[in-house]
Amino acid sequence: YLFNSKLGLVESDKLTFNHCTIEDDVWIGQGAIITPSVKRIGRGAIIGAGSIVTKDVQPYSIVAGNPAKLIKFRFTPNTIIEIEKSQWWKLSKEQIGSILKS
Repeated sequence: YLFNSKLGLVESDKLTFNHCTIEDDVWIGQGAIITPSVKRIGRGAIIGAGSIVTKDVQPYSIVAGNPAKLIKFRFTPNTIIEIEKSQWWKLSKEQIGSILKS
């Protein structure tokens, strides 16, 4: 009822929704809040429990707090480059399994 323009509380019945892309291998801790201003959470990111995320999160970063801030990156820049080159997220379960066995 609150979004019914006939009641005079809002000008329009139309609601708008923002899109947020959450990439592969992201861990979001319990109770974390991701605000509508966030458009992207990069691959491999970690968001600490109870954090309030108000900005986009860089790939392979660890963020926490209120508002969430960069704590550190999970890997060195060279390791991140190698992970990205591998494109592991495009592999099948079988391909990943064979890599892990070797």
